[in-house]
Amino acid sequence: MPKSRKRYSEAQKVALLAQVDRACPLCGGTLFHEKRGRTYSSYELAHIYPLNPTPREKQLLAGEFRLNDDVNHIDNLIPLCRTCHGNFDNPRTLPDYRRLLRLKSTLIERDAQKALFHEYPLELDVRALIDALAQDVSSGATDLEYDARTLTEKLDHTFDLMTRRKIANNVSDFYVRIREELLRHEYITPGVSELILAQIRSFYLKQTSRSVNHAQEVNRESIYRNVVAWIAEKAGLASPEGAEILTAFFIQNCEVFE
Repeated sequence: MPKSRKRYSEAQKVALLAQVDRACPLCGGTLFHEKRGRTYSSYELAHIYPLNPTPREKQLLAGEFRLNDDVNHIDNLIPLCRTCHGNFDNPRTLPDYRRLLRLKSTLIERDAQKALFHEYPLELDVRALIDALAQDVSSGATDLEYDARTLTEKLDHTFDLMTRRKIANNVSDFYVRIREELLRHEYITPGVSELILAQIRSFYLKQTSRSVNHAQEVNRESIYRNVVAWIAEKAGLASPEGAEILTAFFIQNCEVFE
């Protein structure tokens, strides 16, 4: 018996549209249009795995990963413009299915990260720490002794070469300066540096546990980028450079990525 298309609430539709930033994720076109001063929808909610697959589609998608066994679940839905929806459905191909599945997976993960950002606090002293770095860009490399082998082990194969170099350079250039600034903050507010380290460690562990729970390889570069984005948001930074420098320090200085 064919499955019926579910009627979705306005809240669910708004959430799905917000997930794709109100633009078709395949072509980038708007999902709304205006006519005579009124706004109309130009999108359709596409089922990634088909609602009622044909025999050909069942065979084509046999054994393929699905984001939810319930085809009407919002994890199996994505707003598309009418043209892209038609092209996706007719005919459905395996590369198109996998492409849209990866895209939706990324959007779901982005939503999950946003929720974690709100769930995990970070001391406001971090912003002051980053501002202090911006006022004094002198290198601390000449005074630094650190275990390069340990850092290399932490930056495993999931990091690309450019990211590994950036982290290593940030450790070399800023480690001493950050350590001195943390000691200064510790003198003013005893215990604050340990609290910041504990908060970052906690956020990192949450990232790791999410990967394990989803039976995925722990992609440390992805986690690194999530930590950078979290610090940047909590500190109200317009660009990520300060958060990248601080994250590099924590990779070298504490149990993150061990």
